[in-house]
Amino acid sequence: MMPPGGLLVIPLEDLHGATTKEFAAKLEMCEAIAFCSSSCSPSSASVQTGVDARTIEVEACKGLSALLEDMPEKVRRIVLLTDSLAESSTCPMELFFTRAMRERSPNASPLRFSIVRATIASESDCEAVFAQPVEVVSKMPAMVKDAVSGLRSAYMGGVVRSVQMMMGSQEEEDMQQLTSPGAAAKALQFALRRGLDVPELTVTGGAPADWEELLLAMIGPEIWRLPVEDARRMRTWLQGWVEFNYCRGANQGGAAMKKAGLKTPVEVRLSAKGACIKFVPSGSRTPGAGFEGLLEGGLELLVDDEAPGRPARLRVRRCAYGWRTKPREGSERAILSRLQRDWELTQKLRS
Repeated sequence: MMPPGGLLVIPLEDLHGATTKEFAAKLEMCEAIAFCSSSCSPSSASVQTGVDARTIEVEACKGLSALLEDMPEKVRRIVLLTDSLAESSTCPMELFFTRAMRERSPNASPLRFSIVRATIASESDCEAVFAQPVEVVSKMPAMVKDAVSGLRSAYMGGVVRSVQMMMGSQEEEDMQQLTSPGAAAKALQFALRRGLDVPELTVTGGAPADWEELLLAMIGPEIWRLPVEDARRMRTWLQGWVEFNYCRGANQGGAAMKKAGLKTPVEVRLSAKGACIKFVPSGSRTPGAGFEGLLEGGLELLVDDEAPGRPARLRVRRCAYGWRTKPREGSERAILSRLQRDWELTQKLRS
């Protein structure tokens, strides 16, 4: 189901038998790696038949520690595909990667890890699953709004493992939590090729979907989205607003920075779709790296033109957060609150 170009499939049996050097050599040209767990939900028939596969997975994990230490520099992302209904404790790879990423040295090469959860429908269930709209559930920042139709955001407390179901029989509920093989492959493809900026997501359903649109909010991730009537007018207003508030001394500590409601200096670049505001704490600038080299976090403010099925919109998403850099939520909230307040005031003055 994945595009043929650049796809390398390695069975877990091969991983178990290969030396670290042999496996690292296979990954030399890879930028992202997907591992497919053998773990299954308790209701799955393969729980009884999948003992050998799970044993192989446990053995494969033993060699992954050394592999992570010797991971080729080009590899930047690891994605784990696992059963959305299975307990985390039954998935050796999830337990291994969660612990390994937490304990990974700050001096090691940047390596981002995310989980795609999906309970793949059997052949007999596929026809019913193909009729169900695709839904994505993910943990998003607490400031996020309802980002897209069909996206359910868990603001706090981790990822919701299943979508809220309409009242019905257990059989109907179980069916609504299944995923078509194609939908799981699309989510995995997006995670590998574009990357996810959320820890994990759960996919259900199987009807045709605009995957770029459905998963767009996972890049950044987005923290706010607002429909607007006129994209060009909004873009002009937004760039003027950014210049007025953040290009008049907010790039250094002092009265201008405090007036903007910030505790950290910022640097700004305007773009064709809006603007990018990056945080520049004292001592963080690398000589010669320029704006692109600022990796202490920031916000992208983007205005999308109207498209079939949706209005023009303003999107605000995180950007430029380097390896293990914690989000500057206070500064983000200050910028976003001012943006919301000033836009609402502008709308009142125009009416």
